[in-house]
Amino acid sequence: MIFELIFMLDLIIIGSSASGMSAAVYAARAELDFLIVAKDQGGETAEAGLVENYLGFSSISGMDLANKFKDHLQNYQPKIIFEEVVSLSRKGETFLVKTAKQELEAKTVIIASGSVAKRIDAKGEQEFLNKGISYCETCDGPMFKNKNVAVVGGGNSAIKAALALSEICKKVSILTMESQLAGEKLMVDKIKAQKNIAIIYQTKTLEFLGAKMLESVKYQDLKIGKENILPIDGAFIYVGFKPNTLFIDKNLDILNSKEEVVIDKIGKTKIPGLFAAGNVVDFPYKQISIAVGSGTLACLSAINYLKQKSL
Repeated sequence: MIFELIFMLDLIIIGSSASGMSAAVYAARAELDFLIVAKDQGGETAEAGLVENYLGFSSISGMDLANKFKDHLQNYQPKIIFEEVVSLSRKGETFLVKTAKQELEAKTVIIASGSVAKRIDAKGEQEFLNKGISYCETCDGPMFKNKNVAVVGGGNSAIKAALALSEICKKVSILTMESQLAGEKLMVDKIKAQKNIAIIYQTKTLEFLGAKMLESVKYQDLKIGKENILPIDGAFIYVGFKPNTLFIDKNLDILNSKEEVVIDKIGKTKIPGLFAAGNVVDFPYKQISIAVGSGTLACLSAINYLKQKSL
């Protein structure tokens, strides 16, 4: 969809997960002339599996929570372009946001592009992607009902995925390089109480094997160096995330060594008029509630910036 822009936008929000939608609600309520540009709507929130630490919901799926965010935002009928941003650059005191189809210009920008799952670079990982390997339990879990699967990773994301999968799969094996799981104690206790979840500690995933579809995973026991083969029908990889920042012009110089956007305590980058929020920023805790709050902060900062510029 291409919008005919009669005048320059006040704000462009890049991304439409928790932080982007939170920022958009505040932008709409401030009656800014703004636009959301995103590949999809929901992002990491929709892929979060079971959420039990978001205030107001004792237990809700990430998909359902994302849909509630979308329904709330839709009350304001925001303009959304569902396209991937390929570049963000500066033009004097304004900003250019380009997609494959068009170029947009705004006085301010909020980068809320989130993050993507990291690869482990094991042999066969790319070959069996969507042929048994997934990075999203919420998206692909139902395909493995009553089957045997592995979850690679040992943090909260891996634990949540394993718990959700245990409800539909015959057996879930967690492969972690660590000597213990690194998630919240409550979640770890739940994992250990599940009879169809096995935890294999101190392992390195080496290779995914199969003919046309994934059939097994080879891993190394780091304690003794022995290699083992685990028969599985599916594998879900949760070893962390990397920020979506490849589209940002390097000349802006707003990224740290982890490719995260560096911001101050109210969402401002060092570039006047450029803000960021959510999992793309250099904040250590990646939580939905924090993303929502950071989207609010970034938009309030953008609103204040626009007010100051108009004086």
